[in-house]
Amino acid sequence: MQVPEGAYWIGSDHAFDLAETYLNFRYDLDVPTAPGEALFTLTADSRYRLWVNGATVARGPARCWPWAQAMDVLDIAPYLQAGVNRIAVQVYSPGYSHFAYVHRGAAGWLGWISLDGAIAVVSDQSWRVRRDASWDALVPRISIYGAGIDRRDMTRDCDWQTEAPEGWATPRIVAPPESPIWSGLDPRDVPLLVEDVSPLTAPWQTRFGRVEAPALPDPHQDLRRAFVACPMAPIPSQMQPGECAIWIFDLGQSQVCLGGATVQANEGARLTISYAEKLRDGTVLLSDPDTYCRMRPSDIFHLRAGPQTVEPFSARGGRYLIFRLEAAAACTPEVQFYARSFRAPLVETALPPQGDAVLDAVAALCARTIRACLQDGFVDSIWRESSQWLGDVVAEACALQGISDDASPLMRAIVMAEQGVLADGILPSVLPSETHAYVVTDYNFAWIELLDMLRTHPGAPDAADFVADRMPTLARMLARFRQDVAPDG
Repeated sequence: MQVPEGAYWIGSDHAFDLAETYLNFRYDLDVPTAPGEALFTLTADSRYRLWVNGATVARGPARCWPWAQAMDVLDIAPYLQAGVNRIAVQVYSPGYSHFAYVHRGAAGWLGWISLDGAIAVVSDQSWRVRRDASWDALVPRISIYGAGIDRRDMTRDCDWQTEAPEGWATPRIVAPPESPIWSGLDPRDVPLLVEDVSPLTAPWQTRFGRVEAPALPDPHQDLRRAFVACPMAPIPSQMQPGECAIWIFDLGQSQVCLGGATVQANEGARLTISYAEKLRDGTVLLSDPDTYCRMRPSDIFHLRAGPQTVEPFSARGGRYLIFRLEAAAACTPEVQFYARSFRAPLVETALPPQGDAVLDAVAALCARTIRACLQDGFVDSIWRESSQWLGDVVAEACALQGISDDASPLMRAIVMAEQGVLADGILPSVLPSETHAYVVTDYNFAWIELLDMLRTHPGAPDAADFVADRMPTLARMLARFRQDVAPDG
């Protein structure tokens, strides 16, 4: 990808801001008149959020390998105005590899803005940066698969997306556009996700009570304990110190989402946002971290006095959203909840009726499931921040083809598999992932099934050329297996 002169990967002013780091970057773009076209091309390691004049624009990038970094191209013209415009980019880096990302001991972002075809801004030392101290640096894992629990002290937050606080630093040049850290740049080859924000006004269930014991350090375990202490009950308009209110909302189906709230509270109050999938004994079943996958999908926020918007950085997933507010002083909480959900734009074809109510219901269930598991390409499930087991793509690609001719998720999986191939021909099993940790050789042959599926896919008119381009990799992979055939075949 052609990068304009002067654009660099930029990061914190401190070279060791690497682990569980939230970095805020800002730039004030002065334009005499609002441009007709304004494109922001950017990527980050590992994730970014973008605001223009305080409005949320997008988050990304698409999942990718560091040696094939996905570049997003965003239309920011609707957010610009004549005069000074605040461009705000927040970059998060956990500093370790997990199921969705590979890290190489560096954090930062790269990008540029073009206005009516002319480069106006590049990522360089004209930006300003500051580590966001409101996000806790000691972050336990949300599960064995996902990244960390969001723990945030709202008293240390400020409206930096619109205001100009002092004391910001000059960012450090981390690397040139293509380097041994990020050695390749590729245009994003799957559509940007659509974000839907829905107000939550009618709770499915509420609970109210008091937890006498001191708070547990794990917010998820603390929430599980509060469920036992707080029976199902209406929530009064006024809360006393130590009282706990729990709101549960049913989204109707499982989906990739995050819960948020605008809240007016006293300093010291705490808001926990959690997610659940199942019911048991008339209420939601909160996962037990001592069992499967160590799941603890609960983020916690220590509130400041006055109005504030509380929203996790990381998307989670579930059918039920749970909000828990703990009062530190007598208050009349003013709180409004919402759900931010993420979906891939998809042109669908109607499912043909089967003439059987049960089969029609099963088909509708399958269609809902594949929609929910379609993000930046296929994902394993809505609550697991993994990318995708390559063998599972076979089933998902078949399911998607039942409702859409869109071949881009299938092609994306094949390309990422090839980009992650090792020198001896072994393909990765999880896309993308810490390849050496997850190699299941049977999944190499799933890649052959995917190539064959694409060969006749109605949504891939250039499939023959696409498959032909993969043949050298396929030949190298098969040669490796010819050499390793055991006596039993």
